[in-house]
Amino acid sequence: MKKRVLTESLTIQQYIIVAFQELLSELPFEKITVQLIAKRAGVNRSTFYLHFKDKNDLLDEITEQLLLEFVSYYQVKSIEVDEEIGTAIARVPLQICEHIHQNSDFYKGRIRDRAFITRLYELLYETLQVTFKNEALSSFTAFGTIGYLTKWIEEDCQMSVKETAGGLTSIGEMAYRVNGV
Repeated sequence: MKKRVLTESLTIQQYIIVAFQELLSELPFEKITVQLIAKRAGVNRSTFYLHFKDKNDLLDEITEQLLLEFVSYYQVKSIEVDEEIGTAIARVPLQICEHIHQNSDFYKGRIRDRAFITRLYELLYETLQVTFKNEALSSFTAFGTIGYLTKWIEEDCQMSVKETAGGLTSIGEMAYRVNGV
């Protein structure tokens, strides 16, 4: 395992996060140690502990960042025409699917964690409530979205990002029709 040389314009905390994400793509969480993370980040263990309590704290930090990024796409309301397939695909599902695809190793490792799903649901539900103002519809759409994306992630994202976004768009279109938005 190669030690990172600190040359990029990242903060030490960002180096640690990137190193941890790289390790998550190579090893199960249980096999990753603070020593491995520090070595990959190019820092010593005491520097790691200046930024994080332990590897669980680091995982929680990354989880919160990625989930906040995930739900932030729902705050954008624009449509993009996809010339390749000749249909309008909502930018939101496309951005979400691209986000998951880019972070697929992280999501694969977390998608079966009940606390992770609960946190994703809470954030997604709250975000959808702003649009729908309907508890039942927000809850149904949040769970439907999570279920659909979970299946895609568990199948190693075999379906293309655009195809998956198209399915996610269908969920959103149905919710909008039901809600009369």
